[in-house]
Amino acid sequence: MKGFHKQNMGGNVFFLAFKNGLAASPNASAYCTAKAAEIHLARCLALEGAEKQIRVNVVNPDAVLRGSKIWQGEWLEQRASTYQTDKTGLEEMYRQRSMLKRSVFPEDIAEAIYFFASELSAKSTGNIINVDAGNAQSFTRKYIMTEKMIAAATVDEYNHARATTLKKQYDFLGEDLARRRS
Repeated sequence: MKGFHKQNMGGNVFFLAFKNGLAASPNASAYCTAKAAEIHLARCLALEGAEKQIRVNVVNPDAVLRGSKIWQGEWLEQRASTYQTDKTGLEEMYRQRSMLKRSVFPEDIAEAIYFFASELSAKSTGNIINVDAGNAQSFTRKYIMTEKMIAAATVDEYNHARATTLKKQYDFLGEDLARRRS
């Protein structure tokens, strides 16, 4: 980041985290914690770099088995054991747990990185692209707390204020998407 700041001409930084930064995984607490820290670091750097037009984003894949050395030896054995499958069935297990029932390949990750490195994402910073064939555990969730939610005296009042706020946010997103498509 210091180099970008000194050059004063903006730039792109991307982190290659993994689904485990957003979703817990059995027998991988240290790994999940490290990936969550990586995602949060990217968000912090996005805030720090924005004024200088330095964009920082995250590509967040899941289970890229082909071409990955991590899926050899001990890690492969541990994952197979954790998910109670044999080593040869692990890729199929990951494919079947995804919503789209598809494998994720290195070129899929490269396309997401290309997007963040290109002018196609010139107005994106602090974002995450999940490349995981659909994994509900790693959906990013964000909603804005309103003054009514903060000031709510009871749980019911809070839940009502939250539901109202979420509906307004979803309505806005739906209207925005309709505008973009027309």
